[in-house]
Amino acid sequence: MANRTYSSDQLGHWEECISLPPRFRRLASPILDLEYLITLHTHQIVKIPYENLSLHYTPTPRVSLNPQDLFQKIVGNARGRGGYCMEGSIFFNSILRSLGFKVERGVGVPQGKYDGWVHIVNIVTLPDGSKYSVDVAFGGDGQVVPLPLTPFSEEPPVFTNFGSQQIRLIHAPVPPENQESPAATQSLSSQYAKFVDEEPQRF
Repeated sequence: MANRTYSSDQLGHWEECISLPPRFRRLASPILDLEYLITLHTHQIVKIPYENLSLHYTPTPRVSLNPQDLFQKIVGNARGRGGYCMEGSIFFNSILRSLGFKVERGVGVPQGKYDGWVHIVNIVTLPDGSKYSVDVAFGGDGQVVPLPLTPFSEEPPVFTNFGSQQIRLIHAPVPPENQESPAATQSLSSQYAKFVDEEPQRF
């Protein structure tokens, strides 16, 4: 598999780490469908925390985005560690690619004024052509399931998130709160999220 980052042994350790049910483990040959993606997303956010301890509580605050370093930190060391958005999303991107999913990185602005790209998500295209935003590294208000990317002409569905919280993805211009940025008034598809079709950059 050309896009495989992690070995079968590594994937097995990760499946154990997130307590993935047996019918969704690789040995059961699960179908690359929405049910499988939802299960992976749910178990990932339940077992792998959003945290930034490496940025604040180490004498040398250096964070590696190398997929092998991320695997060692999150799974290999078995210390219950996770990471901030770049770490968590790049790690999960490598997991999904290694499992056979077609996945791209999307970068954007999580809220408020446009100050440049400060967050990263994954965009998964399922075999039926449907696309989903998969964000496992946003923290407390992050999405609890993959969210469908709807065509521009359709009203985006609303999903229940935590408790009474509701979320949705909206295809619209980024609010022009920072007029210094020429990107602020352009469309969401080209400015809020940048989809990369080619092989992702290796860190």
